[in-house]
Amino acid sequence: MCQESTFVANIRSPAKAVGLMQLEPSTARMYAKRLGIPYSSSVLTTPELNIRIATAYLGDQLREFGSMYRVLAAYNAGDGRVRRWSLERQGLSQEEWIDDIPFLETQGYVRKLLANAEDYRRLYGSDAGLAPDDEIPAATRRAEASDVDPSLAIKKKPAAKAAPQSQPAVRAKKKKRTAA
Repeated sequence: MCQESTFVANIRSPAKAVGLMQLEPSTARMYAKRLGIPYSSSVLTTPELNIRIATAYLGDQLREFGSMYRVLAAYNAGDGRVRRWSLERQGLSQEEWIDDIPFLETQGYVRKLLANAEDYRRLYGSDAGLAPDDEIPAATRRAEASDVDPSLAIKKKPAAKAAPQSQPAVRAKKKKRTAA
């Protein structure tokens, strides 16, 4: 919740997600119906309802994807992408799978939340509901993009280094000739 909304109940992302747990309206509408909650846009900004809906959604994602790192990737990049990545990357370890996420923002998001989960585990013990596998991988990268400009979140080839520019020639001062 802290990562998603910084605890601001009515926050809206550039991706149109709303509320404490940053739900998209279509997802919130579907889960509100399942939970018997009458849907209106205020559901998204009502903390108790936003959390209840998002928790049900995350529970379904955990049942589908089976591991927290994939759930977190799906929450950030979308279910369809994670389904495709999972099929394409069968047999990879958690760390390799996260390293192979093609969006640096999603990699950073997954790593950050897994690190937060590890902090909570250290503080509150294993009763915090986290599995030992839900740990942050050793390698970390800084995400260079944000929700504001998703086009920056795609891995790009590094630009070729520019050749060093030569220094402009410095003219030597002419000495005055003196008459002898």
